[in-house]
Amino acid sequence: MVKKKIRRGWHFLNLKGNTGHGHLTPKPKGTEVFKGYPIMCDQGLHASPMILDALDYAPGLLLRRVTLSGEFDNGSIPYMDDKFCATVRKEHWRVKFGPVLVRVAKRLLPKLDKEIFPLDYEDCNRSLQYLERASCGPKNKRSKTSNINQLRFAKEIVYCLVDSDTVSRDVFEKLLQKELVKQRRKGIDA
Repeated sequence: MVKKKIRRGWHFLNLKGNTGHGHLTPKPKGTEVFKGYPIMCDQGLHASPMILDALDYAPGLLLRRVTLSGEFDNGSIPYMDDKFCATVRKEHWRVKFGPVLVRVAKRLLPKLDKEIFPLDYEDCNRSLQYLERASCGPKNKRSKTSNINQLRFAKEIVYCLVDSDTVSRDVFEKLLQKELVKQRRKGIDA
């Protein structure tokens, strides 16, 4: 266990505001405290340094910007660099991630080479349409796609665009963060 000052990161909840374990429903802009020793992948409060890393562990598409502090577990799993674990997690803001991903993916999809990756293009386009119908526009016009399916569509879009070398993970991450900044400036939160 190592004491650090703070570490900023990204964390997802499901669309009802629950953690992946379901028993914890953090309050918006609240602080969560874990009593005990943080152990990576076992116990404690987790976050990831990149949105795309956090998406790998996501129970849903409600994205939070958080700061972790208190005691950290930095060494129990030495090869893990895509998340960190601590005893205190403070939420700064949260946003529905589906619409953000849709806007970024719509800009990237035309760059996906249909000739070389026809199946990736079809899968990505179909997943993008499903996610857009489920997460964008007026509430009464959205499809009733479940939280798990929205998450599956989001991951499919990311994997298609990154695996086809249409965009690198780092560039995709920067585009997502820029889109989040735009959305936050407009005052659109979850």
